[in-house]
Parts: sequence; C-alpha cells; structure tokens
Amino acid sequence: KRFLPVKNHGKAYLATANELRERLPPGKILIGNGLRANTSNKNGYLEHLEYLDGSYLENWGRQENLAPTLKLMSAALKKGRIIMLNGAPRNVNQAEYDQMRKLDDRYDYL
Repeated sequence: KRFLPVKNHGKAYLATANELRERLPPGKILIGNGLRANTSNKNGYLEHLEYLDGSYLENWGRQENLAPTLKLMSAALKKGRIIMLNGAPRNVNQAEYDQMRKLDDRYDYL
C-alpha cells in the first residue's frame, strides 16, 4: 500500500532538503527524523545522513529496537553526525502535568 502520492519521491525529497540547507543561515545545522531502527530498510535509512547533519531517534528504548538503534548510532557517529535521543519521563500524571501553566512548575514537577 502506497502512502506517498508520488512515485520515486526520493529525488524530490532530496531536492527539498538541499533547498532548505541553502536557506539556512551559515552555521545552522539540519536535523531530521531520518533514521529508523526497526524497518525493512537494511541500513536503517543511513543514506539520509548524506544531507542531514544528524537525526533524532524515537522509540529507541524499546527492547526490540535497542540493538538496531545502537548499530545505527555507531554508524552515524562514525560519519561525524549528531544523534539525539527522544525521551520522556515515566510515571507522570499527564492530566495533572497538563494543568500546570507555569514552566517552572512543570520543571519542579518533573
């Protein structure tokens, strides 16, 4: 089943990323959600790091994703790329947290 409207969208995606890079002020980095530890792609989409300075990784702490994520991280770091891990605190009463309007109160809660 296809989710993307265009066949061979990879070239258009790369063109868009390159255009974005050209618009960035000097010294700014381009980070994306390019790597996937649990995927049918053999290399976890490491090719995205040809145009990205790094990637953030979601769901990396799940047991089934941990070993493939560590391999991806190693490969990315060897290329000199940035890796950012998505994370969230556990055991948080989300309803209570959402009621807090002051950022300082949220920090204190966490």
